[in-house]
Amino acid sequence: MHCKNCQNEFSTAVNYCSDCGGKVVVNRITIKQILADLSNSYLSLDNKFVVTFRTLFSNPSAVVNGYINGERGKYVNPISYFVLAIAMGGVFSLLMVRGYFGEIDYSQYGAANDKLDMKDVMAKVADYNNLIYLISLPIIALMSKIVFYNLKQYNYAEHLVIYGYTYSQCAIISFLAIPILLLVKPQINYYSIISILVYIVLHIYFLKRIFHLPAKKMVLKTLLFVPVLAFFYFAMSLVFVIVFFVYLYLTNQFPIP
Repeated sequence: MHCKNCQNEFSTAVNYCSDCGGKVVVNRITIKQILADLSNSYLSLDNKFVVTFRTLFSNPSAVVNGYINGERGKYVNPISYFVLAIAMGGVFSLLMVRGYFGEIDYSQYGAANDKLDMKDVMAKVADYNNLIYLISLPIIALMSKIVFYNLKQYNYAEHLVIYGYTYSQCAIISFLAIPILLLVKPQINYYSIISILVYIVLHIYFLKRIFHLPAKKMVLKTLLFVPVLAFFYFAMSLVFVIVFFVYLYLTNQFPIP
C-alpha cells in the first residue's frame, strides 16, 4: 500500500504513515467514525484547542513563547485561533443585534432623524464585525509595542502573536457566555461595561504572566496604556465618524434639516 497523503510505501499492518504521520484509512467512512473524529478534534480534553484555551489561563507565556520559539505542535497557532475567535465573535454580535440578549435602547444615541435608524446602522456595523476585529489586532499590537518600549524581547510581529492569542481568548470567553446571556438577558449597556472591565483585567493578567512583570510595574504599564489607548481611540473614532457620514451621504441618508 501507499500513503494517500505523501505516497510513501508501507505495509498494511501500520496505522500511521512513518513518513508524514498521516492516519492509514482502509475502511469506508461511517457515521460512528465521523462522530469519533468530531469528538477527538473538538471535544476531547487533550485536543489542541482545549489545551490552548486551558493553558492560556494557567500559563499564557508557555503558549506564546512556545509558538515564538518553534513549539508549534502542542498548541493551536495564533492565526487559526484568531480566525476561530472571529467566527465566534460574529455569532455573538449577530445574536446581540437581533435582540436575543435583550432589546437595546437606541434612543440614547440621539437618532432623532427618522431617516437615521440606529438599529439598522448597528446591524450594518455587525456585518463588518470580522473586519473590525481584523483591523483592531495590529493596532492593539502597535499600542502594546509602544507601552512596552523598554522591553526588547518581543518585536512587533511577536506582539501580534501575543494579541492573536489573548484577544482571541477574550472573544472566545464572550462566545462561551452566550447560554448565560440568553437566560439572564442583562441590560446590554451594563453588560458592555462589565465585558470591557473583564477584557482589561484578563489582559493585565495575561501580560503580567507573559512579560514576567512585578505587580508595581504592571500597574505603571497599565496607566501608560490609558493615554496611548485614548490617542488611538480618538483617531479611530474620527476615522469611523468620517466614514460613517460619507456612507450616509452616498446612500442619501444624511440628516439634512
